[in-house]
Amino acid sequence: MLLAILGLVVAVVVLGVAAFALLGGDPEVGDCLRNAAGDQVEVVDCGSAEAEVRVVGVDERELDYAEFLAEMVCADFPEATNAVWVGDDQAEPGTVLCAEPV
Repeated sequence: MLLAILGLVVAVVVLGVAAFALLGGDPEVGDCLRNAAGDQVEVVDCGSAEAEVRVVGVDERELDYAEFLAEMVCADFPEATNAVWVGDDQAEPGTVLCAEPV
């Protein structure tokens, strides 16, 4: 499972994009995430000091990785400052999660 996090500022401005392997299942709305060792991202308790972002919504479009980078994502979630792409193959559609800082 590949995961990429894209930082958003007003319009989609790339602050950092990286491919990650996801530990465990796909994150869901309300889950908190942190960057783990190497190229790993994991779901963590939102009350822990490790939590970096909280998933606040799911963009209804399924986009491949290139579309994720090129499109305005998470517009329906104004509180979202990060977008997270989750998929098995960058050439195939994945899920876009919208997240806010914890």
